[in-house]
Amino acid sequence: MLCINFMGLILKRTYDMLSAMSVAVILLLLETPFAIFNFGVLVSFAAILGICVVVNITLKFLDTKKKWLKALLTTVGITMMTGPLLIFNDYLWNPYTVILNLIVVPM
Repeated sequence: MLCINFMGLILKRTYDMLSAMSVAVILLLLETPFAIFNFGVLVSFAAILGICVVVNITLKFLDTKKKWLKALLTTVGITMMTGPLLIFNDYLWNPYTVILNLIVVPM
């Protein structure tokens, strides 16, 4: 995704995170078709999808410049997308991950 961002800068095009994620998934699946069944791949792309969709949509409605609110929305977006996968695979979910993400995400 970083390479796609750099290519966009070189070609003077805008960077869209959702399109970059789609290209990354396609390239990954072209190289390793069964990677879609890997749990780590699913969680990684679910987290990116949570950031792309949930955070960007809510920030359009809120239109805020507060850094702590953006960190909270990012944490909630990631948790909303990865939580069901973690519960399905591991049969548990640790609620303290939201608190730890609030510390890690702004860094």
